[in-house]
Amino acid sequence: MKPSHFILLFLSFLFVLEDMDAQRNRKIFDGPYITINEDNKECMWIQKGRVRRQSITPYDTIDFFDIPNLPKVDLHNLDFDIDSTVSYSNVSHFAAISDVHGQHELLIELLTAQGIIDSVQNWSFTDGHLVVVGDIFDRGDRVTESLWFLFELEKQAKKAGGKVHLLLGNHEVMVLHGDIGYINPKYRYTSRVSRTPYPDLFSDKTLLGQWLRSKNITVSINDFVFVHGGFSKKVIDKEISLSQVNKVFKNEILPDRIIANDTTEFISTMYFENGPLWYRGYANPEGFDSEQAEYILGKLNKESIIVGHTSMPQVMSLYDNRVILIDSSIKFGKSGELLIFEDDILYRGLQNGDRLLLDSNDKEGKRSIFDYLFEVVDSNTILTLKTDVNHLLETKLDKEYQTSEVIISDDLDEPLVFKSRVKVRGNMRKKLCTLPPLKIDFNKSDLRNHGFSNNDKVKLVLQCMDSISQEISVKKEHLVYELYRQIDTLGLRSKLIKVNLITDENEKEVVQGFILEDEENFARRVGGKLIKKGIVRPQSMQREAYLKMVFFQYMICNNDWVISNRHNIETILLDNHNRLFAVAYDFDYSAIVAQEYAVPSHVFPSMDVELRYLRVKGLIKAELEAIKKFYNDERDNFNNIIQGASYLSEEERNRFNSFIDDFYKIINSKKWAKSQLSAN
Repeated sequence: MKPSHFILLFLSFLFVLEDMDAQRNRKIFDGPYITINEDNKECMWIQKGRVRRQSITPYDTIDFFDIPNLPKVDLHNLDFDIDSTVSYSNVSHFAAISDVHGQHELLIELLTAQGIIDSVQNWSFTDGHLVVVGDIFDRGDRVTESLWFLFELEKQAKKAGGKVHLLLGNHEVMVLHGDIGYINPKYRYTSRVSRTPYPDLFSDKTLLGQWLRSKNITVSINDFVFVHGGFSKKVIDKEISLSQVNKVFKNEILPDRIIANDTTEFISTMYFENGPLWYRGYANPEGFDSEQAEYILGKLNKESIIVGHTSMPQVMSLYDNRVILIDSSIKFGKSGELLIFEDDILYRGLQNGDRLLLDSNDKEGKRSIFDYLFEVVDSNTILTLKTDVNHLLETKLDKEYQTSEVIISDDLDEPLVFKSRVKVRGNMRKKLCTLPPLKIDFNKSDLRNHGFSNNDKVKLVLQCMDSISQEISVKKEHLVYELYRQIDTLGLRSKLIKVNLITDENEKEVVQGFILEDEENFARRVGGKLIKKGIVRPQSMQREAYLKMVFFQYMICNNDWVISNRHNIETILLDNHNRLFAVAYDFDYSAIVAQEYAVPSHVFPSMDVELRYLRVKGLIKAELEAIKKFYNDERDNFNNIIQGASYLSEEERNRFNSFIDDFYKIINSKKWAKSQLSAN
């Protein structure tokens, strides 16, 4: 074969591969990326997984880039102002947000809820200022949408007499400098199919690249200073002004893609961990205090400094509003907040449109550490428990706490570190498992310093033993908790989490587990009082809720519960109710979970754990028909929850569904219904 024929054959093979790649990724839309040349503009975008390109000359009559599922761009209005002003005064109202990290939908939701934009995403904040305190880039899959949205919003705000400030964060600079370690897989795909290194999509030859390079690092509004990470004492002692900080980054740091540690001492201080984009000292309760805050603000001649960069459970005030941390964990795509300044008052702007007074001592509305883990963090999070694990397990029957340290980390941020203590909990699992359930008691002072409420306890259920089957079993038990919350909103919340057990640096063990809501956190959330003493009877229960619980236990084939002594049952009296509610937990003995150690209860005649036993008295026909209708109506919801449990194999999910199908065959049988009513 001639070399030319081989090359043609190879190129044909590449085109076939590209076509197959595009077919697999038809849901991917990205762009546009606009390169500015002397005589034309080159537009590149991804549409249904395929690369599209178009050259636009000054003579073309195309007014807008307008492709479905992509940002609309006015091609005749691509000019932008270079941010050269560093200080603004007499601003009556402003909003600030940080660390969006590609979560564009949540950005829009928050800005809309707080009246910054209207229902069609146009500026509605009059002459107010919006400050985005860095980190639009990385992690999420809608970075480009946020960039074009802010590009257009700038123009609208200026026309209304307002201002949008996009400050650069460390992740903007990382991408501009070629560090793509945190970009979403969608953008790796864009880079691959366009044959363009991702940082080059934002080079100084591109519109977005030029726009980003025009941005400031820091800005002041009235008596507030905004910067992504913060000003450390090392930087402040350089006696450098805010204007000089911006010039250093624009003229010396941004143009230099390779900045090594052996650069000048001044540039090194500005660029690395003590620099304004990376510094995390304000969120360190042991390394920073009010005196240091006063010193830094005194040097800046300002009243407050507002920073992002370090994930918090909410917008948080320290030292009587001298330091305000506004990275409210938007990066996880589940919740977030804005900082609002209006009428000389600072507020936390919530997703539902509410505003809460920002107060260093405010205890209302603060998340518990469990709420944060359950609602905010994602599957990349690892909970590291540093303690003497061997001693903990050797003394597991003693019910005593021992000192520990908890580290909550993900793939992006500095970890949260807490002092704590830990003990073994549970009944049979305490005796049977080499890795029994644990209870972690966090240090309340540490929680407060990190912006959390005083609810300090988290239950942790680990895989019973170090085996694949036990890892699967703990995931299945978590799935049962998810199913239970479908039939009862009072159900305890659980969330899968990887747990790293460390005795010392040479002994580490990563195991699967899930966090389970502590009863005190549960009672606070639902607004009720736990009933912990005395004997309770089914007759004291709210009947409808009780029957739902009993039939759920029947559905999953679980008999390991007792109402009278609250064995695996929480009983709670809700406000404005005169009957108790029973909430089930600990489903490891259910046949649907199929734990290897599960055995039937001695109080029942069956010695087979997989035989169902309906434990209810006084059941009448109307109740049975109502509960059957309730469960039949929930069948599709159960199926959706099970099929959404991607942490289990398809085989395990199908087994779950099959087990529940058997339950439906039973309860919809006329013969079974007749037998249950006659028995009652």
